[in-house]
Amino acid sequence: TLLYTIKFEVMFSDMAQELDVNRATDVTIGILLLLCLLLGVLFNLPSLIYFCTMKTKSRNGTYFQRTYQIICTADLLVCLTVFPHIEAAFSLQRDGELFSRESTFCTIWSVLWDVLPEMTVFMVAFISVSRLVLLIRPHAVYQPLVAWVVPLTYCTATAAFKVGLLVSGITRAKYVDNIMNCHGVVDFGGGGNQSTIPSTELWNWDIGIRVLSSIQSGMTVLPILLSCCLSVFFLYRSKTLVSAAQRKSSDHKQDHATLTVILITVVYIVFNIPILGYYIYYAKWTFTVDPDTMTIGEIGKSRQEYISSTFIRYYAMPVFGIIFVALNSVVNPLVYYARIASFREFIGNAWQRLRGVEGSWKLPNLSGLLHFNTNESKG
Repeated sequence: TLLYTIKFEVMFSDMAQELDVNRATDVTIGILLLLCLLLGVLFNLPSLIYFCTMKTKSRNGTYFQRTYQIICTADLLVCLTVFPHIEAAFSLQRDGELFSRESTFCTIWSVLWDVLPEMTVFMVAFISVSRLVLLIRPHAVYQPLVAWVVPLTYCTATAAFKVGLLVSGITRAKYVDNIMNCHGVVDFGGGGNQSTIPSTELWNWDIGIRVLSSIQSGMTVLPILLSCCLSVFFLYRSKTLVSAAQRKSSDHKQDHATLTVILITVVYIVFNIPILGYYIYYAKWTFTVDPDTMTIGEIGKSRQEYISSTFIRYYAMPVFGIIFVALNSVVNPLVYYARIASFREFIGNAWQRLRGVEGSWKLPNLSGLLHFNTNESKG
């Protein structure tokens, strides 16, 4: 999911190049993304409806209900917006019509597919830290409005920053076919017809944007990792220090809700370790470039020599940065189904209504497969 938080993919030439890609592999990527779109909508839309209609009796319950509403909305939009990537994957040489080089659509998409995945990362950090605070301070009470204000403020600020870079001319939206996506790149000007070195000022902007992106990444990724580890520690300590007979029913519900958040966090980590490794690998080359001694052609040649692997050059970003992002959004509703009893009942009743069968009925309980209890917590 770090596709949108660190931008190391700098293009130094606008000249068209023949891609050394395998047609069957691209079609497979397209099929997988199509499945993510269909399953993502099928899973996340009922999840969003459930969290919008569920009843809660406490402020904390409302707080986490609203948090899940935003998570489901972001996941739903991520899955809905992979259709240009699907079209590019099915197109010959990834030359899709929607991502037609520097079109208005490409400009919009460079902002949209920066903000949406960033939002999913932020929400994982947000809910994980929120749950950790309740583990440390069990009697803490959240203000429900915060669950909307903080994420939406973050989303607005991130979008404004991306748009500001585009409007000011510092960056421009460009479709990069080897990563099968549009994103903003620092505009060094001249394209392939210019042989002079990049402007030092623009290069400093490029480095500065990377540093800001790294800080932004740390503001979300580090809290996710730390809160996950600390939540596991505090949860384990509470279970070992207090006997099962002494624990209240509310304690069991809080533990159950915490395990749900931990699972969501672990799912995020699993799907994002590969892209993090990719960026670390690419960063080693990026910061060895010296714009004062190298021409644009030399920089491009250095990049081609460093990234010699066909998989890293043409498939790492489509797989790790697009498919895995969408898969993360597809899997989250399965965690809700496995962990929340009333959600299973909601899905079961909806399925019965679709079949025209009266009465209440529950779908199979998946939580047993995870070896967890099935007590539900809404706070």
